[in-house]
Amino acid sequence: MTTTGRKKRHSGLKAFLFLILFALLILAVGLVLLGHTPRAYQPAAAPPDGQVSQYLTHKLGPDFFNNIQLDRPFELAIDQQGANEIFASQCPEPEEYSGFSFAAPVVTFTPKAIVLMTTIGYKNATSVLSVTALPTMDSAGRLNLNISSVNLGALPVTGIASKLARQYADEYLVPEDDGELAPIINGVINNQSFDPVMTISDYTVRLKSFKLEQGRLVLQVEPVRKKNKIAGDRVP
Repeated sequence: MTTTGRKKRHSGLKAFLFLILFALLILAVGLVLLGHTPRAYQPAAAPPDGQVSQYLTHKLGPDFFNNIQLDRPFELAIDQQGANEIFASQCPEPEEYSGFSFAAPVVTFTPKAIVLMTTIGYKNATSVLSVTALPTMDSAGRLNLNISSVNLGALPVTGIASKLARQYADEYLVPEDDGELAPIINGVINNQSFDPVMTISDYTVRLKSFKLEQGRLVLQVEPVRKKNKIAGDRVP
């Protein structure tokens, strides 16, 4: 073999080793990013023996039902800690969807954003999924949750998550069956504004406005009078 041939072979081997090392470095960085746990991700402990959250039964629930029966607009404040206690009581075990598991959801409120986090698992791998919303409400009273980012650990996956969410909606969302939830789900997935009206335990309400604070979400809620109720009120 000539000296030139040896040099070419040596150069090719160095390039191959460099590519291998570069690929390993990328893999290592990816694993570190995927394994990152946000500091704010601190799931609440599930109540013993499958008990319902006391925040729900003694605070949030009574606040809602006592005010809704007055048939006038009211304020409903949701504390971050209380919301996470509800998550812990309602989701004590991982939920399975299409081979993925979701466990221990957590929400945080800041003056500008709502961040929803959960542990997502696939086979033997797990990571923390974080969805950041920057909600806004227009002059017509339509709400846009404005999903600004989706992360797996510290790895941005917003584009991929958006595509998968749209595919899921196209395959499984049936407007006739999902009723008032269909436009809300579509609005969230497509970052579009929607009419913030929903029914909770036979009471239909509209979100009129909201205020985000550190660790707290304050809602201004208005009861919606259904047509059959109005017609019934007019019967002598």
